[in-house]
Amino acid sequence: MLKNVLASKHYVNPLVSMVYLVWSFYMIYSGMGFFVLVASIAISIYLGIARKLTILLLWVALPSFLILFLLYGLWDAAVTTLRIATIALAATTAFASPKPQHTAYMLYKIGVPPLIAYSHLYVYRFLQLLSYALNEAIDAAHGRGVRSRFKILMLLPIPLLVYTINTSTYLAEALYIKYPRREKTWVDKPGFRLVDILLVLYILTIFIIFILYILGHDLLVLKLLTY
Repeated sequence: MLKNVLASKHYVNPLVSMVYLVWSFYMIYSGMGFFVLVASIAISIYLGIARKLTILLLWVALPSFLILFLLYGLWDAAVTTLRIATIALAATTAFASPKPQHTAYMLYKIGVPPLIAYSHLYVYRFLQLLSYALNEAIDAAHGRGVRSRFKILMLLPIPLLVYTINTSTYLAEALYIKYPRREKTWVDKPGFRLVDILLVLYILTIFIIFILYILGHDLLVLKLLTY
């Protein structure tokens, strides 16, 4: 999924994704998570990460469902698990939808130094390198005849820790040498596209309907109380 995020031609404006994230949490808190779920599924399909997100959501939702089912029963477990999955899906799509370069540009424009604004790009790349190192460590353990998963897990922390320290040192030295001392020239600036407009219209439409529903419900209760 990291490669899809870094190389995808489909993306959302960072401001729109932030508005979408705030709107999603508010709607979920208000009990209107269905509309958030629909929007999140549509965005994940648009970004091309729907299949990998499905695996991630199953990994998050199934243990929660089993524990809640044993404690509270089927209905409460299903409702709570669906809300957890919706929150995870909305947060993941909101953070994965903007291009990292656009996010860095927006952070730089509000006063964040480029070195810090680009930090999430370094994290993306570092996670990829760490996954490669993890696979190499597992292959090395298999080559030494270690087949037990428990033994492999016991052997992994030390080489991964050493690799992380060494890679972090090289990264810090490279940043210190190559970090520009003058204002950075941005060649890839975020703009508003059709998907941004459609997402904003969807958010505004659902939010207006929700506000009208609340106002109408309050007026109806007020009329019944004063009748």
